[in-house]
Amino acid sequence: MQQLGKTIGFLAVFIILGIVFFAVLSQGSVSPEQRKLGQDSLQLEFAKTPEAREKGLSGRTSLPPNHGMLFVFPEKGYHEFWMKDMLISIDILWLSDDGIVLGSLENVSPATYPNTYKPPFPVRYVLELGAGEASRKSFFVGTRVPLSGNWRK
Repeated sequence: MQQLGKTIGFLAVFIILGIVFFAVLSQGSVSPEQRKLGQDSLQLEFAKTPEAREKGLSGRTSLPPNHGMLFVFPEKGYHEFWMKDMLISIDILWLSDDGIVLGSLENVSPATYPNTYKPPFPVRYVLELGAGEASRKSFFVGTRVPLSGNWRK
């Protein structure tokens, strides 16, 4: 009986450590960083891992002004986006390596799921903002999103 208690205790500790390990790993997949945009600032989260890119902004009930997520892919491609598990409308901007907007969609609704959206050209970078934020910041096709720092890695 005492051996059974030790085994159950060991399993409980093992499970708790596994949960803590998973929580720590999942937090590291998206990293908030401050970016300066002229007089404004833009709080970006970076989705650089396959898991972070798959999750994206899904499940969020709001996205404050001046916040967004930059998806960074290892290679240029026609990376498709959809609104699976999204609860808010967003703007999607496909960016060149220099931050020039090559394509954009504004006010994409969660109701559009399962439709998919892809860029007009192969890209490595996709910026998602709250609905209407691209217009407020004048981020239109052909304009440069003034991202500074080491955002390309």
